[in-house]
Amino acid sequence: MYIKKFKLLNLKLIVTLWLLPSVFVFLLIFPGCYRNKDAERESGSSVTENSIVIAPPVVDSEPLIVDPPYTNPIVDGLHVTGTPIDVNIALYRLKVDGMVQTELNLSFDEIKAMPSVRFFAILNCPGFFNDSGYWTGVEIKYLMEKAGIKKDTAKTLTFSDIKNGYSMDMDLSKIEQEGFLVAYKYNDKEFSPENGFPLRIVAPGEAGSLWVKWLGEIKVQ
Repeated sequence: MYIKKFKLLNLKLIVTLWLLPSVFVFLLIFPGCYRNKDAERESGSSVTENSIVIAPPVVDSEPLIVDPPYTNPIVDGLHVTGTPIDVNIALYRLKVDGMVQTELNLSFDEIKAMPSVRFFAILNCPGFFNDSGYWTGVEIKYLMEKAGIKKDTAKTLTFSDIKNGYSMDMDLSKIEQEGFLVAYKYNDKEFSPENGFPLRIVAPGEAGSLWVKWLGEIKVQ
């Protein structure tokens, strides 16, 4: 009987030692939503996409991984991902170009003067967190109509940030869905620099990696 217990104990030990490095490797390669270079510099580490640091719990947020250090810091109710960009709002312009009849070059005030929508949506960073709340902004569909997209040939929208070189593609047809916005407010407050001021994409049902922050360009392709 003692021999059986000893063998069972050894088996559990072997399985545990095998699983620990596997979990560690998974956490390193999992893409997350954004890469936070500032967090990397402070911690002295570097991961493939998303640096994760300890943060207190937050109302209206349901972390999928609750054990530290696998949650991001929280500012104004949103988990912080990516490297903040310092934006001179007086010089800022959102470009809409590519396969359009009229290229747009819009200031922040011009965006806010357009017809707006307030929409409840959940920002899901798979495996890390959910941020739910009300997002206010201009429908992407409205901007495409204003620019006059070439519907016969255009198939994709590419969202790019102002400076970090981050961009994501989305099928053009998805803008017909409700709640796809170029947003400038979360829970009725303009975004902080950490959360994408002045503009970011809201794409309900899509992974957080598509919700591009510090939005600088929408290219129709």
